[in-house]
Amino acid sequence: MGIDPAEMRKRGISSPTDAYPYKSASGMPLRGAVASPVPGQLLALMKYDELRREQSGLRKKGVYRGIGLPPLSR
Repeated sequence: MGIDPAEMRKRGISSPTDAYPYKSASGMPLRGAVASPVPGQLLALMKYDELRREQSGLRKKGVYRGIGLPPLSR
């Protein structure tokens, strides 16, 4: 899709919290969930952009390494 994984996770968060009850795309009702976005500060601390560049270079060499992101809900 050409979208960075951290950005995709940010887009997948439904907010504000007063939007509940909320139905997911599959029709499942969500009640009282509180979600928080991937904090920009955390991405900076883990040097996310640097990790993505390293990951891209490794993939060109046939090495597939993932980057873990924290859970989005509290």
